Amino acid sequence: MESFDGRLVDVCLQAEFLRKTQLSMVETRFGARQLIRFWLRVGDTIYSGAAWGPIAEKVNNLTEGEPVTIVFPLIKKNQFGESEVQFDRFTAVLLKEKQVK
Repeated sequence: MESFDGRLVDVCLQAEFLRKTQLSMVETRFGARQLIRFWLRVGDTIYSGAAWGPIAEKVNNLTEGEPVTIVFPLIKKNQFGESEVQFDRFTAVLLKEKQVK
């Protein structure tokens, strides 16, 4: 993922949801949008990320340590050249079903 920049369309990321900030409203050139920042562990690497718009509410409801599957994430380079995961209207976050014994 470190060398990629763009939307992953044929990939589902299996990740552990680590932490999140508070959900906030920000003004963008497209108007007011919800934003939440978060951190994911994919394999042995931790990535920062941001969720914009309606998916930000879904991210806000995730609990720390929860396994998630991410479909159609957007991978961008931040100002330090590091890969960052972004969720937008095309991204889906799937929760792993809890097995009942």
